Amino acid sequence: MTSSAPAKLMVVGGGTGGHLYPGIAVAEAWLASIDGAEVVFVGSPNGLEGRVVPELGYRFIPVEARRLKNAGIVERLKSLVRMPMAILAGYRIIRGERPQVILGVGGYVSGPVVLAAALSGRPSAVAEQNARPGLTNRILAKFVKRVYTAFPEAIERLPAQKVKELGNPVRQDFLKAAEQTNDGAIHVLILGGSQGARSLNQGLPEVIAQLQKRVPKLSVMHQTGRDRDEAVRKTYTDLHVDNADVQSFIDDMATEIAKADLVVARAGATTVAELACIGRAAVFIPFPFAADDHQAANAASLVSAGAALMQREDGMTTERMVDLLLPLLVDRDRLDAMGQAALERGRPQAAASMVDDLAQLSGLGVSRPHGLEECR
Repeated sequence: MTSSAPAKLMVVGGGTGGHLYPGIAVAEAWLASIDGAEVVFVGSPNGLEGRVVPELGYRFIPVEARRLKNAGIVERLKSLVRMPMAILAGYRIIRGERPQVILGVGGYVSGPVVLAAALSGRPSAVAEQNARPGLTNRILAKFVKRVYTAFPEAIERLPAQKVKELGNPVRQDFLKAAEQTNDGAIHVLILGGSQGARSLNQGLPEVIAQLQKRVPKLSVMHQTGRDRDEAVRKTYTDLHVDNADVQSFIDDMATEIAKADLVVARAGATTVAELACIGRAAVFIPFPFAADDHQAANAASLVSAGAALMQREDGMTTERMVDLLLPLLVDRDRLDAMGQAALERGRPQAAASMVDDLAQLSGLGVSRPHGLEECR
C-alpha cells in the first residue's frame, strides 16, 4: 500500500509481557504490511515496555499513570485524582503524534490514553488477551470502535457488536521458531511470566531434582523474574541438580520454547498463544490471585484440546508434581501428540488479521498483509 502521509499506529499499554508482546506483534505486522508505515509506543517508564520497546528500535513515549484495581484505598484515591491529568497527557500526545489509529493492549497506562483517543474522535481499539476481560478493557470497550479478543468466552462481558475474535497476536520470531526441532535431550522450560512466580521458584527445583534421578539427560531452563535468579540458582546447586540454567528474564523466548519438550508455566494469555503457535506440551499452574481467575480460563483452551494439563497451586506438592510430570517426560510420543494438539489451536494470523481491521478502521484500506510468516 502507498499513502501520501505515513500510516502511523500508536500502541498503548504494557506493564507485563502479557500486555506488551501482543502489541509488538501487531507493530511488526503493521510495518510489514504498509509501505512507509510508522509505529509509536506509549507506556509506563517503569513497566517492561520502558526497557524492551527502545531496545527493539521503536519510539517510546512515557506516561505516568497508576493502577486502580488491586490497589489500596490510598493508592486508588491518588490514581483517581491524577486520572484527569493522565487523560490530558494522552490527549496532548495524540494531538502531537496524529496517529491514524490507536490500539490499547492493556495495563493501567492504556486506560487514560485510549480514553483520550476515543473522546477526541480518533479511531481506536483495544486488544483483550484473556478469556475473562480485565477492568480497564471492560471500561474502554464502551468508548472504542473495536474490541479484539483471543477467546470466545470473552465476548460475554463485552459489547458484542464491537468484538472480533481474532486470536492473540504472536511475534514473528515465534512463527519462525515453530520450524525448529529439539536436539533429542529431554528439556523442561519453567516460566513464571515476565514478573516471575514465587511458588514455582520455591517448589519446582526440588521437583526437578527428583525427576533428574529418573529421567536420563534431563535439563531445565528456569525463568525466575527480576532479582530472583541468584536464590533459585543456589537452590538448584544445593540440590545437586545438573544442567539447570537459571535466568531472571529470557529475551529470546521463542528459541527457548522451541527447544523445550515440556513447558511448566503460569497461564497468561500470551504464554498460551505462544505455546500453541510453536506447538509444545505444557503443564499450567495458574496464578491463583488473577482477576476473575482468568489464567485458569486461559489454560482451559489447551487443556480441553489435550495439549496441556493444569495443576492448581494449592495442590502443588513435590510428590504431586513428580507424579504429574514423570509420565510425560518418559513418553516422547505423548509429548509430541500434545504438541501437535497445541499447534492445531494456534492462531498464526492473529496479528495480520488485526492489522487488516485496524487499517479499515483508520480508512487506510490495506489489503491482506504480505511478508508475514505462519507457524504451520
